[in-house]
Amino acid sequence: MRRKTFRYGGAAHHIPGPVCRKRTPARETRRDGHRYDNVSCSPLTAPRTTRPLFARLFSLRASGMFARNAVASAGTFAIDLIALWLLVGQLGMQKIPATASAFIGANALHYLLARWWIFPGSERGFIAGYLIFLMNACAGLALILAMFTALNDGLGVYYLIARVIASLSAGILVFCLNATFNFHQL
Repeated sequence: MRRKTFRYGGAAHHIPGPVCRKRTPARETRRDGHRYDNVSCSPLTAPRTTRPLFARLFSLRASGMFARNAVASAGTFAIDLIALWLLVGQLGMQKIPATASAFIGANALHYLLARWWIFPGSERGFIAGYLIFLMNACAGLALILAMFTALNDGLGVYYLIARVIASLSAGILVFCLNATFNFHQL
């Protein structure tokens, strides 16, 4: 088997073949003489690269994706706020359902941008990727609420500053989760 290499940052890196584990099938051969493959490989057992996670997260490629993610996040956050204003202020919808609707709508747009612009070339299915994207967004929302409460109520930080600090921290976490676990780009 040929060794695959790629150039990244000026150095050639070896991409190993999939790490496979042995399995024992019920029968070694079929009646027609075809032998079963005696190894089992899955995307979870096959590493994408040998570089450590820290090196991948602080690479030039990751910073480009992070910059695109920041632009998309800012744009979809603005759309979220505009949709919330329209639903509550103009259409008279209750605040909690309007907030949830605006959040889900803005995250759907953000997922489309992430899929085609921030993390292009993902092999994950569209629906499965969106569900994982929403789970990551909800984890980010939980972190925002926890940090906002700790900063504002616990430490007395002005609420808008607390919201910005909490949002930036959660945004970095959600970016890392999506880049590594959802889209497998880093």
